[in-house]
Amino acid sequence: MKFFKILSVFAFVVLAFMYCTKTDQIVAPTATANTSELTALKTANAPNIDGVIDTAWAKATAINFTAAVPDPGNALFAGYVGEKYPVSLKAMYDDQYVYFLAQYADADPSQKVAPWYFDHRSLFARRGHSPIWLELLAYGIVAVVWAVIIYLLFQIRNIKKLGLE
Repeated sequence: MKFFKILSVFAFVVLAFMYCTKTDQIVAPTATANTSELTALKTANAPNIDGVIDTAWAKATAINFTAAVPDPGNALFAGYVGEKYPVSLKAMYDDQYVYFLAQYADADPSQKVAPWYFDHRSLFARRGHSPIWLELLAYGIVAVVWAVIIYLLFQIRNIKKLGLE
């Protein structure tokens, strides 16, 4: 009996906490802009994600900060470590997704722009851009596996021949 009382109280407390939250809570942006917190604007229509900034972003509150390129220690960002970039960040959300708009000034726009893509049907996502030794190693392994399979098939055939004699 004591077990059921404890279980009942526990279930009541859990249900009380579940119904204490609002599912459609909307936080209105404050009149004074906070420089350290990003407030997302509720929108009825999702912005187009096509590289062009929609007019809906004008209503969203922005936070501005300066981001510095870190040094992870593996020369990943060699030549850029310590460089600082001013960034403006905005956020919006709808019933399904959260959208972020990050803007920064690029003093030297990249001239070599080649988008990365993933093609699950190929060994390398960007053919011709992987090291030649890696491609030779991969194709060599495939050739060795096929050679072993063919060798085993011939050995099985020879065993069958011996069994028939």
